Amino acid sequence: MTVPDDVDDDEELARRCDKRDTRGGAVRWKAFIRTKVPLEISHDRVKYCDPWAAIANDPRRTLVFLVAGEVRVAIENARVVPDKPPEEHALVGVYVTGVQGTAIETKAELEAVGAFKELVDVAMRLAELARAA
Repeated sequence: MTVPDDVDDDEELARRCDKRDTRGGAVRWKAFIRTKVPLEISHDRVKYCDPWAAIANDPRRTLVFLVAGEVRVAIENARVVPDKPPEEHALVGVYVTGVQGTAIETKAELEAVGAFKELVDVAMRLAELARAA
């Protein structure tokens, strides 16, 4: 199957996260920034892969789901783009004040430029849009 170079608005995206980030059916904001590169929130493109297979052997992991177009409409400083490899990978990239084009990799680095709260605000909005598995 050929994976297109665009992420359509109707595409469902699956984010791998800890089960503790989805307690009670609600999605917590931490599901979106537990990553080495906090401004790049990676997802599987559900149309083109089986996201469940990636977590099948880890009982501590689960998935949360977003729709690309809903993210684009609701969060003006986020973009949804393909991010290869692998082909079935997509990225919700977040633009945060003062860090565009900067290699920010940790919470401490974000805090140093006063941007961690802004990232948490975006993660909270993503959590509101997301549905737990």
